[in-house]
Amino acid sequence: MTTTEQVMVGDAMITFPPVQASPTTVTNVIHDLLTICADAPGVAGRLRMARILTGSQTPADREAIKRIPPSTWTHDVTQADAVRIIDAMIKAGAVVQTPGIRPVLVMTRAGFTLLNTLDNEGDN
Repeated sequence: MTTTEQVMVGDAMITFPPVQASPTTVTNVIHDLLTICADAPGVAGRLRMARILTGSQTPADREAIKRIPPSTWTHDVTQADAVRIIDAMIKAGAVVQTPGIRPVLVMTRAGFTLLNTLDNEGDN
């Protein structure tokens, strides 16, 4: 398995602790994280989002997922690696986690720009 510590998205270099996944897989996780945050804002916090992205949903996660348009969000990364990628996206300013008892992830303007870049790269 490949270890990845950074990926280039457009002009942005996203750096994170080493994860056991290829750069393409990491980029796909980032794309799906941003897509979920755009299509269903406030549906999940860091840990629920990691479970959604890795296919390890609990019954409560499956209920939350009903709000999310269907896609292929299950990636071959561990939940710990998915959390590392999510934390890197928070650090990069693409998403923020709201304060409070039930924090959720919300996309920022930078996240929308990054998602647009990823979508445009996929069109080429």
